[in-house]
Amino acid sequence: MNVLILTNVIPAPILPTKKRENDVLLKTAALHEAMHKDVHYTFVYVLYTSFFARWLPKHKDHKEFLDLKTFQADNRTVEIISVPRFKWNAQLWSVYMRLAYMINRKKLHRIVQDNKIDIIHAHNIVADAGVAYHLSEHFKIPYVVTTRQMGKGKLDKHIIRFMGHAKALISLSHQEKKACDPFNKHSYVIGHGVEKPFLNQQKEYEQHKMLKIVTMARLLDWKNIDKVLYALDNIKEGFTYDIYGDGPELKHLKNIVKQSSIADKVQFKGFIPYEMVSTTLAQYDLFVLPSYKEWFGRVYIEAMACGLPIIGSRKTGMDGYITEGEQGFLVDHTNLDDLQQAIQRFVSDEQLKVVMGKKAKVFAQDFTWDNAIGKIDRLYRDVIAGRVYQENGH
Repeated sequence: MNVLILTNVIPAPILPTKKRENDVLLKTAALHEAMHKDVHYTFVYVLYTSFFARWLPKHKDHKEFLDLKTFQADNRTVEIISVPRFKWNAQLWSVYMRLAYMINRKKLHRIVQDNKIDIIHAHNIVADAGVAYHLSEHFKIPYVVTTRQMGKGKLDKHIIRFMGHAKALISLSHQEKKACDPFNKHSYVIGHGVEKPFLNQQKEYEQHKMLKIVTMARLLDWKNIDKVLYALDNIKEGFTYDIYGDGPELKHLKNIVKQSSIADKVQFKGFIPYEMVSTTLAQYDLFVLPSYKEWFGRVYIEAMACGLPIIGSRKTGMDGYITEGEQGFLVDHTNLDDLQQAIQRFVSDEQLKVVMGKKAKVFAQDFTWDNAIGKIDRLYRDVIAGRVYQENGH
């Protein structure tokens, strides 16, 4: 089974915003190939870029990246194609997709033929699905789409067509699936797996007066970490709060802490290597990240696997996965009182972190890579064979 992946959500050299992109797709491919010897993945990186990228200094990194034509990621060669655009406009994306296919047609056809592709998987409905659609039309190869960027305004009728012709739509969250269901009856939720060090991590639940709260994330505005600081400034006592990660919001967050009454309770721990994350998380009592743009949010599952209850946002990745009040709480990310009250419950009730933490640990055990790869493998094979995918197996 030969799989063609169209994506822009893997780490890429030269592009500053993509150097530390999530590597979960590369991980999925490597594990799938290892588990099933008849499986082979081919990756094509689809770059959104201005029509004038080759001539404008501000797009120098895009030009240099396109000039590479290929790059190495996780010991595999990734081909590069570009999506030319004038401006971000939903009504023009189908035109951009058609142009992307036409401009790169010779290269794309070579990739499909040389690798004897059986199925195409596009990982973005806006940037990739149209390319998959046009390739599918030419070669009569089925394609599936992971529905990143749903809920970002009205969809162009051509984008809806690209979704409708897909043999399956894969959502990372239940909220995304709800948005996709009207466009394709073959709509499913398939999340990611979690590494064994998290699932095997043992946690001791200490009895102490100070609730130890943690956040691990890229420090971006939509992660909503500033709201956590404002909420804690209203609580003031009974906690410590450590923030791991770096990013453009670091200076802003430090300024909030300086002007607050909780400066002695908050520490910025910086970036830590991934191999240290599981043991670090296990030292805390509660994971808080009221982010409002999470498609899935693997870090929430990682925290729960380490025995921590979570606080996240409604209508994002964890909404529909966790049971409210069992493994954690989901809040309205625009409502500071909602967030403050959720944190206060853990500050006020010393046993809550233990009860919910243990339930979170049990819940996370289903998120193994074996389960995730098994679902992907069955879906691919069913689509290739012209069968309807059965979510719970055959």
